[in-house]
Amino acid sequence: MNKHFVSMVTAIMLLIGSMMALPAWAQDRIVEAAEAFVAAEGFEVMPLEHIEGALGDLLGGDPNAMVPLDADISPLEKALLLTDLQEEPLPRLRYLLRYNQQTVDGVVLSLISVERFNLGPAIRVETALAYGEENTAPPEAFGVGPSVIWRFVTQPTAKSAALLLAASRRELTEKSATRRNCLIRACLSLDTIDALADWREWQPLDAALPEVAYPPLTPSTFSEGEEELRPAVLALQVALAAGLASQDAEGIVWNMPERQGGENETPLIALLIDRNLGQDIMTDAALGVGKMGLDSEEYWTRIAGGYFGGQTQWQITTAQGPLR
Repeated sequence: MNKHFVSMVTAIMLLIGSMMALPAWAQDRIVEAAEAFVAAEGFEVMPLEHIEGALGDLLGGDPNAMVPLDADISPLEKALLLTDLQEEPLPRLRYLLRYNQQTVDGVVLSLISVERFNLGPAIRVETALAYGEENTAPPEAFGVGPSVIWRFVTQPTAKSAALLLAASRRELTEKSATRRNCLIRACLSLDTIDALADWREWQPLDAALPEVAYPPLTPSTFSEGEEELRPAVLALQVALAAGLASQDAEGIVWNMPERQGGENETPLIALLIDRNLGQDIMTDAALGVGKMGLDSEEYWTRIAGGYFGGQTQWQITTAQGPLR
């Protein structure tokens, strides 16, 4: 068993166990379930103190406050935040997040996979073919860095919506990244999300930037001097549009779907985010909810737009269809 996993997860689970009066055997089963997910073949289990330290630096404030700084950050947001904090900023990216749940002795664990693909090299090849190598900027202008997969396990507690229990990372070779599929298209394809489903007509979406504990904007590596929305806040924005989350005076409440007939390995939620595939700062995000029972249908909510001139501008569309 990885020493990072033992030292961090066991300590966390002992704390949770004392709070919830879980017997030792139940704590062991939770640790085993978390390890089974993050310690998959090809993944390196990561030390939690470094990962959580980076998030604490981003949030600022008093780390010893009675209410944790990340108390209201959902599992989806936290997974995207942690992934980006551990990787180098890149101008053109594709994310595929898959979310599922596993109940272990009454404790609901969130299992999240985040695949992050660098589209810069593929866009540079396309540009060179169209305009010639002599008229194409060097690789650094398009973004140099690996494609990676992160896995996270979190658990809700009285003080946190997503207490981090375990994390792991896998760096993909160029060959491996080329072979991976992000639903119906290759992960390094430059095709848009259009072919994912039979989308309805685009409509304007009047939605203010949600209030979050983390900075919603980050300096753009695509356009110097500009800012972009973090993928984490994009996940929240599309979840609000899809009705999976709501915001009132008390804050943001997530309403995760519940599958009828027991748990399985099929994701409850799939989230695709494309950043800056074209010539302008632009984000296209689609969130799909799987089939929860015999009487339910799989459906997608998609928003496109970004942060322009000091305000967010969005359009929205929806579709029925499988999380292929």
